[in-house]
Amino acid sequence: DKLNEYKLFIHLKDSTPGSVWINSLKLEQNTILITGESVDPAAITQFMDRLSNTDFISNLIPLSQQTKADYMGSGVDTTIFQIKANLNVGAATPPAGATQ
Repeated sequence: DKLNEYKLFIHLKDSTPGSVWINSLKLEQNTILITGESVDPAAITQFMDRLSNTDFISNLIPLSQQTKADYMGSGVDTTIFQIKANLNVGAATPPAGATQ
């Protein structure tokens, strides 16, 4: 449903810390699969907490997390992560304080 997809994108925008990058987003039959990256592993936890703080996303599960050393020769280590969640069709109320 397009309304739920729109609210998902708005919620992603509002929930993603500045040090987290979303590399891939797949939505198939109400299952969301996100692959991302961050220079701060704590920001990944913050992202997952924020993302699950709504009634239209449930069962958020971290699938994998691994460190990638010396990202593109920059001397910076990044953490690549993958999470999975369900998009609850019909429950499209954003969390309190979120932009509508």
